[in-house]
Amino acid sequence: MGHLTNRPHGHGRGPTQPPPPQEAPQEVSGIDFRFLLSALLKYKWLIAAIAVVITVGVAFWSLKLPKVYEATVSLEFDPNPPRPLARDVDDVSSPVSNFFMTQEWMATQQKVLQSRRVCDTVVRRLGLHRDPGFFDVPADARRGWRGVSVEAAAVTLQGRITVTPIKDTRIVEVSVRDSNPDRATLLANAIADAYIEKTKQDRMGSTVSALEWLSTQLDGLKRELGNAELALHDFKRDHNVLSLSLEDRLNITARGMERFSDSLTEARTRRIGLDARLRSLREANRADPMQVHSSVINSNAVVATQRAAYREATAERQSLALQYGPSHPRMRAVDTKIATIRDQMRHEIDTLLDGADLDLREVRRVEGGLQSALDGENEDALRLNLAEIDYNRLNRERENKSKLYGLLLERTAETNLTRMLQIESVRVLDRALKPGGPIMTLSLTS
Repeated sequence: MGHLTNRPHGHGRGPTQPPPPQEAPQEVSGIDFRFLLSALLKYKWLIAAIAVVITVGVAFWSLKLPKVYEATVSLEFDPNPPRPLARDVDDVSSPVSNFFMTQEWMATQQKVLQSRRVCDTVVRRLGLHRDPGFFDVPADARRGWRGVSVEAAAVTLQGRITVTPIKDTRIVEVSVRDSNPDRATLLANAIADAYIEKTKQDRMGSTVSALEWLSTQLDGLKRELGNAELALHDFKRDHNVLSLSLEDRLNITARGMERFSDSLTEARTRRIGLDARLRSLREANRADPMQVHSSVINSNAVVATQRAAYREATAERQSLALQYGPSHPRMRAVDTKIATIRDQMRHEIDTLLDGADLDLREVRRVEGGLQSALDGENEDALRLNLAEIDYNRLNRERENKSKLYGLLLERTAETNLTRMLQIESVRVLDRALKPGGPIMTLSLTS
């Protein structure tokens, strides 16, 4: 170490360079294991004593801390519980089947298992708020300990619950820690029972509320249905629809209108013919009966006979006029005969005129009566049409209320059966067993 190499001065170089710097740390940072080993051998009894003291102290400290036990209960959720009433009967209080497998619903159930409501039920049922052992109260301090509120005990119990869902299953494990193994088992099973009881109460409450609402609606609808049926009955009675339906009455009225319309048409046709006959007779009455060429007069047998007699008497007068003068008795007799025949024809035409006038007045009365009857049938048809509208409205209202009443009645029966069946979608798979040993020795209240 520290040796220098002599070199000739004739070359013009200085003294020899020092060793490389990386060699120096090896000497500085090196550890003398022989020195450490000798030190351990020298103080081995002291080191062993210190280790024994520390171990005994830790063991003694651990033994004084309360041991913590954990009990676990398993719950199984069933999205498709058995339905004795078949799938067509829905459970109004259970929407689980619609979104059971969603993460939101499972997360909600985990929170419900750890909720203060469930813990309140367990605390009250087991009297944990008055149990000093539940709070690890020392024995010397239990004499003056008066317990805590139910809410405080429930919060403490919430802190001891762990909910663990099993992956890819519908099973959830609920674990409870306590310093007493029996109490830990009791608490785990009590929490599961309280949770299932809460779901039953919630479901039953929803079912009962739905049943009460349905019953209220059913009573009101029953009254409305009764009123609708009475209104329809009163309508039938007031409109005489008890023996014949409105449709039959409308058909009868339509047939009556058709008959009256046909008869009215015939009466009008006859009136037109009689009116023309009367005008023809009036014209004939003002003219020479022998010069009238009316079909009414020409077709009359009496007038035809009288015209023949008139022509015969006229021919006779013309023959006598060649032999006698106007004052001759035979001539006056023929003139009298001719005048008599003319008067008879005039009288017969007057008789025909009076008969035609009577016939015309009669057919006018018949026409007026038929018109009145037809108008009455029209009014009846209009009234029946309005009545049919009211009847259809009342009948439709009754049918709608009857259908709605039937649906509500069926739904009420289904809801009542659902309430009695008490189908559950959650059940205890494995109840908690007494822990075989503690899991830690830390204070639960720290």
